[in-house]
Amino acid sequence: MRPVLGPVVRPLVAGIVVGAFGAVAMTRVLAHLLTQLSANDPVALGVAIVVLAAAALVGSYAPARRAMRVDSMVALRSEG
Repeated sequence: MRPVLGPVVRPLVAGIVVGAFGAVAMTRVLAHLLTQLSANDPVALGVAIVVLAAAALVGSYAPARRAMRVDSMVALRSEG
């Protein structure tokens, strides 16, 4: 499972890091639009990160599991 999900996890972690920094920067700019949250609410940011990461992993788990069931020789023969 690691060789199939590995290419998904690396961009996911990079996206989380870049997105977290972007979200922190944008909350200062858009603080006047946040009605129920403070501009620096770590719980809301953490929940958003966990939900989006879980959605990405769940969305890639089924295709990864399906890809692992295919015999590699059958897949290589059908390429040509």
